[in-house]
Amino acid sequence: MSAEFAPSIKMFGLQRTCTNVVLKGLLENFFVVSREDGREWKHGRIGQSGEDIPIIVCCFREPLAWLVSMYRWSFSDDRDGCPRFRKEWSFEDFMFNPHYDWPTPLDRWNAINRHYLEWIQTHPERGIAVRSEDMMSPDDARRQYVRIGEHFSLRQRGEHIHVFRYRVDNSQQVSQTLMDFDYYKQRRYLAEYTDDARMSVARHADPWVLEQLGYTDLVRGG
Repeated sequence: MSAEFAPSIKMFGLQRTCTNVVLKGLLENFFVVSREDGREWKHGRIGQSGEDIPIIVCCFREPLAWLVSMYRWSFSDDRDGCPRFRKEWSFEDFMFNPHYDWPTPLDRWNAINRHYLEWIQTHPERGIAVRSEDMMSPDDARRQYVRIGEHFSLRQRGEHIHVFRYRVDNSQQVSQTLMDFDYYKQRRYLAEYTDDARMSVARHADPWVLEQLGYTDLVRGG
């Protein structure tokens, strides 16, 4: 199948939700063409791409893990980073200060993830949700790629599904740095939270989004 006839795909998801590695796996395993260039920011709302791209993949991460990961990444000076961020901030400073156009990072998590889920529910034949938690072992990642391929009736490139354990950047280059999946699988990020900060996330995370993504117990129960 030539690129001319392969279906187009567009990724969406907040930073630190595995958008790069999911896209890498889809491009390596299926006959699809990425439509990232010249389109709206993949970390924002679905706009033009929702009108004419047949495959929209939205990535998610539970809020307790995402907040810590976003805070750590904010020190990287990435051009997509929030201009409001200050490197002298503690983690709790980050949690309760303005973030992009939102009062706090959690407000952004609520709004953008609700937007993605509502879009997918309105366009079930064109959209699919992928949780970063389901990409953290080779077997789980393979199941996700198979699920995506079956959902969109994608033609597989080879007999076996390939997964990636190394970091992938926005240009789809694979680095020599292993992704720190154990940090998230063992929930070591919880050590960053005071009791009050964690209770604040439990109180203010959008309950509908948590329920739709299966995050309710993680956030409210431990």
